[in-house]
Amino acid sequence: MSVILKQKSPPPVADINVTPMVDVMLVLLIIFMVITPMLSKGVSVDLVKTVNPIPMQAADKSDAIIVAVTRDGKTYLNTTQMKAEDLPGKVKDMLTNRQQAFAERLPQVQAAARTTGISDLEQRRESLKHELTRAQEQADGFAFADAKERALMTRLERARAMLEHGRTDPQMDAARERYRRVVGALTWQLAQEFPMRMWDAKKDLSQLSAELARARFLDADLTRAQKEEPAHFEQFAARIAALDQRIRALLPRVQALLKLQRGAVQEMAVAELQAQKERLAIYGTQARFAVAQIYDRARLAKVPENATQQ
Repeated sequence: MSVILKQKSPPPVADINVTPMVDVMLVLLIIFMVITPMLSKGVSVDLVKTVNPIPMQAADKSDAIIVAVTRDGKTYLNTTQMKAEDLPGKVKDMLTNRQQAFAERLPQVQAAARTTGISDLEQRRESLKHELTRAQEQADGFAFADAKERALMTRLERARAMLEHGRTDPQMDAARERYRRVVGALTWQLAQEFPMRMWDAKKDLSQLSAELARARFLDADLTRAQKEEPAHFEQFAARIAALDQRIRALLPRVQALLKLQRGAVQEMAVAELQAQKERLAIYGTQARFAVAQIYDRARLAKVPENATQQ
């Protein structure tokens, strides 16, 4: 008789398997390492340390125009290097393109806003609010019936009309009993689901009110932008023209300062090289003295050995 031995299963492992977690963390780390450089809008520079810095929230916008000047005097517009004297013209061209895009897009947005009909939606919201209040006060479950239940209610109304037409027919008693039971079951079902449907209706109404408020805010923002943005573009154009004059006036001074800076850096480099040369000379002299001392000690150590041999 053969005996079949059943292999024992390995004991359960109580430790947590962190291998999947480590894999996920490594994948996220690689994703962040790839995406982080893409989020940079301009050139990385060391900002000047100030006591009371003014936050520039507009600089974090996706369409912000960022000008950077590096330590060696290079000028960047966002990530494009250019000459300082060309900067105002480039910024003016960018603002002109944005102004033209704004003028072209504004009528389209206004037409879309008019087709939305916010006032009609608000009136519809108020009507739904009154209907919801009435249904809650009267505990009207039929007000929250879905499409399938409304279709059933329509069929029941037709059945009721037929039963009313054949009221004196005794053969319709069974049909009337089935009608009564179906109506009772439907009424009981709607009464049971009334609190949940009432809560869902209030939540949907609240979301609708929030969306309408946001739409009204955006409509007011659009109207304000229609009035204010052209003036903003004109102000920016005037500021760019003034900055152009200031930049052109400061360019000679900047070039002179850069020249002085290069001269100072060269003098510092020469002085440092001279100091290193002097230190090397001192180290060489010290090394020669050390070698001479080693020779003297070796020579003095040989003198007693020669005297002993004699």
